[in-house]
Amino acid sequence: MSDASRNGLILAGCALLWVVIFFRSALGLSAPDPRMSTISQAEVQQLARETLSELQLRSFAESREFCGVIYEDYEGELSVTRIIGGGGHSCAPAFLKRPGMLTLASFHTHGNYNPEYIGEFPSPTDLEADIAGEIDGYVSTPGGRFWRVDGQARAAELICDEGCLAKDPNYVSCAAAAPQKQRYTLEELVGRIERGNGPC
Repeated sequence: MSDASRNGLILAGCALLWVVIFFRSALGLSAPDPRMSTISQAEVQQLARETLSELQLRSFAESREFCGVIYEDYEGELSVTRIIGGGGHSCAPAFLKRPGMLTLASFHTHGNYNPEYIGEFPSPTDLEADIAGEIDGYVSTPGGRFWRVDGQARAAELICDEGCLAKDPNYVSCAAAAPQKQRYTLEELVGRIERGNGPC
């Protein structure tokens, strides 16, 4: 094979590789990062709590959810993505697609107090999203509760109860609408939502 033919084949191979990498990146299909996180779950939870504490009053004032993602950057440091403003009962964070940046958890507020909405629990949809993403999630409520969604265990755990974060000034405490235990599975949350808040 002549040098010209060999060089042509090498250039064609490089061009093909570049096209594959470009389209995988554009579609968010970058290769999985084999690097393991060095950050503890306690550190992630603390950052989630601090971030949600800062977002609570804004969430109440604007009557909508705010959300984002906690990740570990290239240097092994914890960071938060850009905060996204959602709707009254939904928010879709921008997930990372760059190799080397490890998504560790999602977080979102539950907006302002609405007696018609079961806002003091993570919703089944919240759990399903974190289960699908194989990550943890953190949720703050109008009553100032702070929850952790354990994506692997398919359950939500109440980290701290009413008033541990800022409460909506319009929030009305109600035993019938409050959690009755510290941990709920996905199936239990579905049943809890179906029962509704009950009389307060």
